[in-house]
Amino acid sequence: AVEATDDNANAEVLNSLKAALEMQKQQKIAKAKKLFLHALALSPRHARTLLHYGQFLEESDHAGHDLVEADHQFARAVVFSHSQADLEVMSEAVAARKRTATRRSFWVFEQILQRSSELKKRHIFNIFITLWVLRGTP
Repeated sequence: AVEATDDNANAEVLNSLKAALEMQKQQKIAKAKKLFLHALALSPRHARTLLHYGQFLEESDHAGHDLVEADHQFARAVVFSHSQADLEVMSEAVAARKRTATRRSFWVFEQILQRSSELKKRHIFNIFITLWVLRGTP
């Protein structure tokens, strides 16, 4: 009886995830977000749902605010990728974390540049480029 309940819950999570992805594709952002959150409420450690929700947040981000939350969801997807079947999810989540870290870095420097004088802007930008070159591109 417990396995049947788990299977039903997993089926509902997957149905909610599928519906959320469809709403996202149709640009129904508010409805997609509700469906992602519903799926996560049912199974907060479902790696694939965490990955897709992070991608949703990353894609719908316009001001840099959702990047932190997207990165958090990607990190959770990595942590909760336990099975062999989740290796692809883990790999995608690790790549997404690298991507969001890069975007967050640029966003932070843009914010600094917008608040600095012209001279400071050039100086900070030169430091950033130097560090970026020394670090290597991802």
